[in-house]
Amino acid sequence: MPRVTKKDLEKKIEDRDKLIDMLSKQINKLQQEKEDILNNKGAVSKAEFQGAIKEIERLKINYKTVSELYDKSKEKNSTLINKCTELAKENKELKENRIEKKHNERGAGRKSKLTDEQLQKIKMLYQNGKSYGSIAKEVGLSKAYVYKLINKQ
Repeated sequence: MPRVTKKDLEKKIEDRDKLIDMLSKQINKLQQEKEDILNNKGAVSKAEFQGAIKEIERLKINYKTVSELYDKSKEKNSTLINKCTELAKENKELKENRIEKKHNERGAGRKSKLTDEQLQKIKMLYQNGKSYGSIAKEVGLSKAYVYKLINKQ
């Protein structure tokens, strides 16, 4: 058997004393917590706790409902965005393939005597701030016809 020295025994006693101190502090802390709970310090009543749980459940249900509505509206929005994109493509294709508009199917009616250059000149004069009347005098057309040409898009 190994020899036990006085020093070893004192060390064990010292370790045990530290352990006892630590455990007694924990016991005191637990007793204080127990007293606080019994005296209702920092604790809520059972009714308050049950109310909080009911409120949490209500909020969960509301969250689920809102989440479902959000998902549905997101689906609808993506469908609408896709439709809008398709319509924009179709519109672009139609514009690219558009043939000069005629008054009717046979192309009957009076043909315009204005050239594109004259029309651009009229619009440029208007953008430069000239009045309808002054433009009409300059190009030799009626004021009403100049107004119609400028505002026709």
